This record gives sequence, C-alpha cells and structure tokens, in this order.
Amino acid sequence: YRAGGTRTPEYLAVNPNGRIPTLVDGDLVLYESMAINHYLAERYDGGIQPTASADRARALMWSFWSTNETENLLRPLIRNRLAVHPSDRDPRAADHAQALLEPPLTILDEHLSGARYLVGERFSVADINVAFGLIWLPLVDVALEGWPALKRWIEDCSDRAAYRRIVGG
Repeated sequence: YRAGGTRTPEYLAVNPNGRIPTLVDGDLVLYESMAINHYLAERYDGGIQPTASADRARALMWSFWSTNETENLLRPLIRNRLAVHPSDRDPRAADHAQALLEPPLTILDEHLSGARYLVGERFSVADINVAFGLIWLPLVDVALEGWPALKRWIEDCSDRAAYRRIVGG
C-alpha cells in the first residue's frame, strides 16, 4: 500500500476511511488504533495485556477515556503549534484546546499520583494508548509542572526502549 498511499482502491478495500493505521492479520482486518493495540496485546502477548479481567476492563476504560477526553483536543493543539506552517496556525485555537485539556490532565495526574502506570504498577496497553497522544504535550509547549505525576509518567513512557526505537532515539 505504501507506493500508492491510502487512497488507492486496494487500500480503500481494507480501510474505507483511507487512513492509517490498518492491520491485516490473516483474515482479520482492523483499522482503528485502539482496537489494533488491544488485539495485538491479547493475540501476541508480550506482557502488556493485563491478565485479570478487571484490569483488562480498566485498560479498555483508559483507552476509551483517551479517545473521548484528550485526542480531539490534542489535534488542534498539535496542528496549531507544530504541524502546519506558522502562517497557517491559529494560536487562539491552540490556547483554547490547551485550556480544555486541563481538566482531563488533572484527572489523569490524580490517578497517576497513586499508581506508577494506568493499570497498577505494570506498563500495559492502556499506557501505550493514552501516552501516544500525550507524549506530544512537551513538544507543543504545554508545561507539565502543575501535573507532577503525569509528567513523571510521560517521561517513564517516553524513556522505554521500545518507544525510543520507534522515534529513532
């Protein structure tokens, strides 16, 4: 799919949204990152899928929480502070998104003040799903000093060897 991009008829046949990511694993086709991550954590257990059913439910909760509470706010923040040319940025939209992020970041910080990771003391698929977007906060000039547990957690997640391999660090 790489040669023709995500708008080729072949790619659109497996992902009608024409976006990435898309996972094809045998007969299974998935094209939402949260579903892909949870599937991979369960199917190819590398130790990031919680084993207790209550912990798996918490991992799903945090993953959906991220989708509902932070991702839609991160898009305008990243777009208007980093992704587009400065002449096309809307600083007010970025500032507004940052202000709206404060309550969910506070919720996350409060939770993490009593736990090393989102689901207890072990890194899990929930941490991958939630950290994926929030790792961008320092890059878009969101100071994390007001959320010390969140700051520590983001640093822990971004210091992992697997993350470093992905970002080339």
